[in-house]
Amino acid sequence: MPKKRSKLGSYEVGYGRPPNEYKFKTGQIANPTGINRKATEAPDVKASLERELTKPIRIKRGTRTLVLTQEAAGISEMVRRYVNGEARARRDLFQLCEQHGIDLSNRAARTLEEVLSLNDEALLADYFHRHRRRYCELCGCDSGKSSSPSAASKPVDSSEDPS
Repeated sequence: MPKKRSKLGSYEVGYGRPPNEYKFKTGQIANPTGINRKATEAPDVKASLERELTKPIRIKRGTRTLVLTQEAAGISEMVRRYVNGEARARRDLFQLCEQHGIDLSNRAARTLEEVLSLNDEALLADYFHRHRRRYCELCGCDSGKSSSPSAASKPVDSSEDPS
């Protein structure tokens, strides 16, 4: 294809050289509508996270179906795993409570005090008294060797006649 000559004479039209009528005029903006700012902006992570955490979710517990937010379901699962004794769940729960100003350690101590009644404390003291020797052998202390179990703590054999 032969190259066209423009009106100026020395300008050849071709690849990368459009005809003068299609060139940008002086001061003309290439994209007058501008770029799509929404497509080029960085995603708002905080807003996305809040939106996902507030979405409802259905959870089946036994025969009941509960509708909770994903945030509530996640916290419930973390507490359930903490109660089951998982160390990572314990760490995460303590960090979360610390961030929100909840003192979980004092709360656990108060709950333990409320749960242990005087009767429970007496049962634990009796159990420790009867099994002190075994625990002292495990830990290596001498307190279990000096005391001997009392006759009251010995189990009663049902074959012996007490009379």
